[in-house]
Amino acid sequence: GELDSDTNITDITDQLYQPNAKGKLQFIYPQSIVGPKVNISTVDAKVELILVYGLDMLARNHMKKLETLSPKVCVITKKLTDNSYSYHLIIETTAGIGCYGNFYVNKLYT
Repeated sequence: GELDSDTNITDITDQLYQPNAKGKLQFIYPQSIVGPKVNISTVDAKVELILVYGLDMLARNHMKKLETLSPKVCVITKKLTDNSYSYHLIIETTAGIGCYGNFYVNKLYT
């Protein structure tokens, strides 16, 4: 289906996984405890979002295990008001698709 005008999808795969010398994807945040800061686009702004392993997304070790499954990672943002957005993380792999959110996902302010 089509997205409404208040919804945006940002592919952040390249901010989490990079090709290694052999051309295979490698998770690039293996030592981080909190999670990566990723740049996303909302309907009308660019925002830096700090994702938390085990809350906004899979735990760090699980993200590492996805390397062999050709992961594609996107953030979906939905404009709620002029200054607030909700967001969810979508991970698509050859094994399936997962949607991750948290209790505070409606508190992203620009």
